[in-house]
Amino acid sequence: MIRGFDASAWQGTLTRQDFDYLNQTYGMELFVCQLHGGGPDGSNPYRNPYAPGNLNAALEAGWGVAGYCWPSWSWPAALDGIGLELERKLWFLSLDVEAGAGAHVDQIKDLRDRGVVPCVYTSIYEWERIMPGRTDFADVLLWDASWFGGYDQINWPNYLAEHWVGYGGWPLRRGWQFNSLGVSTPSGMKTLDLNLFADDVVPVPLPPPDPLEELKNRMAAAEEQLRSIGTELDTIHQAVVQLTSVSGDLMRRVFQMEGWQGVVKIAAHEIQKER
Repeated sequence: MIRGFDASAWQGTLTRQDFDYLNQTYGMELFVCQLHGGGPDGSNPYRNPYAPGNLNAALEAGWGVAGYCWPSWSWPAALDGIGLELERKLWFLSLDVEAGAGAHVDQIKDLRDRGVVPCVYTSIYEWERIMPGRTDFADVLLWDASWFGGYDQINWPNYLAEHWVGYGGWPLRRGWQFNSLGVSTPSGMKTLDLNLFADDVVPVPLPPPDPLEELKNRMAAAEEQLRSIGTELDTIHQAVVQLTSVSGDLMRRVFQMEGWQGVVKIAAHEIQKER
């Protein structure tokens, strides 16, 4: 199991020292950062201005990072706000289904097409209220919000199945937000949402490319390009041959009126007649 926390713009700046302390004291190692959502300035929703700096601080401390956004359709702006380099380091991006805003399966497809692992953050109450009876997200990671007062930064749940009530077609949650507490950090008291995640949310690194296979692919592409050039040269040769069979006076008149484009049209017409 992976311990971690999520935080929004309300928590402000988090430092490398904060992440070092939380890891050494409580064993946390995953930071889920709000990228887009409600903000302390009253704007709702808005892009979290602290996200890039907080994500980089977590990465410097050796943590895994992920993101979340609300409403779900704000995900392009959420990712654009942190830049491509940070986007590629996210373990997943969670679409928040809460506060009246649902999600659409097309958003899941679009995220996967972009190379981002999609996730859904919700609770049984919010899901049944906003997406009643829907089970077509069951192949997406579920980050479930279900708080229990018996757990805190010292006493963590042991299993994701604890207090699990199934919904939405999900056989089990892959992430569990179980409490929100004030936690002392080097930069001050921070209210952090505590989470437990399954080990399989860690992305599997892609194997390095095979140099020989890459060379074969390049050679195949070059051969295809040469074949295409050969076909074009053959067409040009046929055009030249056909031009010699057309009246010189006619060709001069066409060239004067239409330029080389007109001459080529006549050559193409003659080639077509021969076929």
